[in-house]
Amino acid sequence: MWALREYVVFDLEANADRSDPPAHEIIEIGAVHVVDGEQVGEFETLVRPTRRLRPQTQELTGLTDRELAQAPPLTEALQHFAAFVGDCPLMAHNGFGYDFPLMDAAATQSGLPAIGRQRLDTLELAHVAYPRAGQEMARSVDRSRPQRGRSLDDLAERLLGCEVRDTHRALGDARLLADVLVPLLGTINEASPFRRLQRWVLHAAGHPWSALLHVEPDPPSLAATIPVPVRRQRPEPTGRFDPDDVGRMLDDGGVLMSHGRSPRAQQVEMARLVASALAHGERRLIEAPTGTGKTFAYLAPAIEYARASGATVALAPHSKVLQDQIAHSLEELTELLAPFNWVLLKGRSNYIDVAALESELHEMGIHGDDSGAAQEAAAGGTSPSADGHDEGAGTPQAVRGLALAVLSGWVSQTPTGDWDDLNTWALSSGFRNVMSSLRFVLSVSERPGPATTDLDRRCFYRRARDGLRHADVAVLNHALVVTDDEWPDHAKHLVLDEAHNLEDSATDALTDEISASQIEQLCDAIAPNGGVGGTVSRLSRAARWPVRESPLADLRRCVFAVRDQLPRFGSELSAYVRVRTAASADDRYPSSYRIRRGIDTAHPDYYAVLREGRSLAEALEGIVGELNEINLPEQLAGRYRRDRLEAEMLHLGRFARNAAKTLRRVIHADAGPPGPPAAGDGGDAIRSASLIADLEEQQRIAVSQIEHIDGRWTWLLRHVPLSVAPQLRQLWNDLEAAVATSATLQVGGSFGHILGRAAAGPCAPTLRLRPMAAGSA
Repeated sequence: MWALREYVVFDLEANADRSDPPAHEIIEIGAVHVVDGEQVGEFETLVRPTRRLRPQTQELTGLTDRELAQAPPLTEALQHFAAFVGDCPLMAHNGFGYDFPLMDAAATQSGLPAIGRQRLDTLELAHVAYPRAGQEMARSVDRSRPQRGRSLDDLAERLLGCEVRDTHRALGDARLLADVLVPLLGTINEASPFRRLQRWVLHAAGHPWSALLHVEPDPPSLAATIPVPVRRQRPEPTGRFDPDDVGRMLDDGGVLMSHGRSPRAQQVEMARLVASALAHGERRLIEAPTGTGKTFAYLAPAIEYARASGATVALAPHSKVLQDQIAHSLEELTELLAPFNWVLLKGRSNYIDVAALESELHEMGIHGDDSGAAQEAAAGGTSPSADGHDEGAGTPQAVRGLALAVLSGWVSQTPTGDWDDLNTWALSSGFRNVMSSLRFVLSVSERPGPATTDLDRRCFYRRARDGLRHADVAVLNHALVVTDDEWPDHAKHLVLDEAHNLEDSATDALTDEISASQIEQLCDAIAPNGGVGGTVSRLSRAARWPVRESPLADLRRCVFAVRDQLPRFGSELSAYVRVRTAASADDRYPSSYRIRRGIDTAHPDYYAVLREGRSLAEALEGIVGELNEINLPEQLAGRYRRDRLEAEMLHLGRFARNAAKTLRRVIHADAGPPGPPAAGDGGDAIRSASLIADLEEQQRIAVSQIEHIDGRWTWLLRHVPLSVAPQLRQLWNDLEAAVATSATLQVGGSFGHILGRAAAGPCAPTLRLRPMAAGSA
């Protein structure tokens, strides 16, 4: 068994004078031979380039064209390096993202075979060790600061106390990586529950890194790895609130004028206006030009009013990114103001479902027990692919295990469980594809019921929703304030930031859409092409049903039908839209086309789209039908939970049903409302006229979007509401006080346009703050 007793750590320096990294020219190779943790040999060579060095490359490495002119040519340098490596496993930091593709391209250019039979990327190990990393990330659940980054310098600074270097040379970087690897492995080999779980996952998946980690025969429970933060009790309302006092917080000498801030007259004025609107139950529009400092100008009065009144104030920017920025500001304010409670709430699909994660981990253990993956990967590691591009270490099962190991560490540290808090974009495309697939099956799909288990009580989405009942300030977003029907029960005061985006955000939130990639993810979740994992496999093991017999054979047949029909529909749709829009494979942006009832739907060229679209919808509905027919036995094998499996089937069935419904509505250009109007109560003509107006506003349009990605056309269908006025009117009617602000609210010197688009009705006096004078603080 390959136990990684011996390996080679290497680094390349290259002349980055081309946009495509594999086209960079290698100018130096450095490597360290390690046996049983000891560095026993070194390799170093310069490489003669064919192009002049960029100034940035000279500055980074300290090398010059004159020094490299006498260096060995590329072929000779690679041959010597290959002899040094031999059959040893080969490691590099960000190897799959840079060093290995660059080295493979150079070997191909030189007519040499690929170097390194087994390959590992220490950047993957850094993601396992530090699932949360980044300078701007919020504090972890234990209030500690996340690791600054996962670069070699960042790791060396944390693990070895080294200072960041100004210049980089290949052998020096290789030595440093060999030194960093020992404490990095030591971090993952710690005895804490979540580290034990990470090691168990990597061993069960047969990931090559497991050969350097302590063996965990039994995993700890997922619940044991996720801490539950202590909720601070909300203090009794003070009853004291003065808008002028809030303004003074931001004025000269105010409590918020620390950290190098200077008073701004516009910010003070806006804070007083927001405070007054909240205190007197007003609706107010405030146009605050860039430089006003409006975030603190509404955060301070919102916090102080909530503490004084006991009411919860909702804050809603238009995007999730801005939500995170406001959360960062609130963290800063917790250190400057008297104690207050706040909560960040997004739509449920933004959160990881820890119960679903537990099921995936259970499945991983089963595969690890009987698939022999661990022995296979440990014996082989990763070999270069035929085209010279590495997609990650090990088998597909090993890559999935790596993703689950990262997630197992992340849920133990994240304060929110929000997918945006997880940053894994730097890893290989193969890893990112697996993580995307996992997100599809591991996102919260239902509003949770009462907590009955320890794991239920650790549900991040449940904790966020519960936080609404105890928060002084709740940070939502435009989409959520329009679509969520529960938050107005807890908050009757709203500050809406970037208010000019409200109509567009509401339209996006109320749009039904389905894409080719989403349908592919559905099929992969039920019955992956590789045959490992998925709902069918889970049901087979839990119920002891043969996969090739009913009901699982029928479910797989429906999935195969969807897979077969998906490219047929995509081909006809993209062909039709390309003719109508003149879309080209070279277009940088997607092409959109509105499908018109009676025009497109009656066009002879569109008949094939209708035919193949109906067939795809029928295949999706077949999945729904087969899932509905499955009745699980009372006794399930092992640790499988009946409620968890039923919830999984319900989620997949609902997704397939909604996908089929949206598909039919778009291809037929169904312009009607999404559902039948509610039965009337015999009201008068005014009510009837209002209902007719609302139905007209609920008309929808069908939009098809196509894009050429990775050599094929992909598509996205949208069923878009023409108007969101009914939903926006309901929003304002539920509130006691509202402030809408943005840098741009007026059109032609009037607020009438935004009032009409937002269906806000009458407001208190609206105003535009004066822009800052040039040169003012």
